[in-house]
Amino acid sequence: MVGPSIEPGNSITLPGWMNQPTDEKEHRLQANSDRGKGSGFLNRNLRELRQVMLDDLLTERYARRDYWLQQLDPRLKLLAIIVLILLVALTRSITVFFVMWVCSLLLMSSARLPIWSLQKRIWGIFPLITLIAAIPAMFSLFNPGAPLLELYHSMAPHYWLGIRLPEQIYISRQGSIAALVIFLRVGLSITWGMLLVITTPSAHLFKSLRVLRVPLLVVMILEMTYRYLVLLIQVSHEMFEARKMRTVGKLSLRARQWQVTSSIGALFIRSMQLSEEVYQAMTARGYTGEAVSLDE
Repeated sequence: MVGPSIEPGNSITLPGWMNQPTDEKEHRLQANSDRGKGSGFLNRNLRELRQVMLDDLLTERYARRDYWLQQLDPRLKLLAIIVLILLVALTRSITVFFVMWVCSLLLMSSARLPIWSLQKRIWGIFPLITLIAAIPAMFSLFNPGAPLLELYHSMAPHYWLGIRLPEQIYISRQGSIAALVIFLRVGLSITWGMLLVITTPSAHLFKSLRVLRVPLLVVMILEMTYRYLVLLIQVSHEMFEARKMRTVGKLSLRARQWQVTSSIGALFIRSMQLSEEVYQAMTARGYTGEAVSLDE
């Protein structure tokens, strides 16, 4: 195939946006990118699904590295993590919590895990929510004790609707310690659980549950649920990506609501079909309900 020729004397006129300065073009591209990020639920769902798939792949990759923590017997790791979580639930010593947190950091470092990103993920969600929920327990109204920070003090008693108001309101030392203990318990429990999951392949982890005498049916349900959720996330990502490629322009609120409704319905129908296909595929490959792996 011969392309079009350019005769002498003819000139090619470039579009106006190609003659703009570099910084202006970069600004326009950034503005278009920012508008695309907030264009609706399709982009948000695609980003979230893509992040979940990436996290699952990274977890399996970290679990299959050749470091001593990853190569440790999964049954031993499971029993050790259970003992550590019980110790976290029973102790009230801040020193013990600090020592256990330092030990978890050393284990993450020895396993070559991303310590900073894991710490943000562990302590930035559920422990923080627990701490916010435990803030009322810090006040003397609910947990009186030694004053740590005085907030209100009155020399004369006051009444409101026949109820005598306290003459002093303060943050007690006992309440602060109780809230801190709850915060550390939740954070350290999640730390040890995540350390087990991120250093153990999923097949080995499910198989190690048998050492706790977990019924075979329960192990099968857990394994099927995990594998099916991963497959369902992939299907959801493909479905939302296909819909995004077919969406042109900005949709109205009613059209976006219709997209959400139709997506939920299509995903439900597809999930029912996939559940049977996944089980048939595993059965055809010799799956009998027992979690199996290449390594004993």
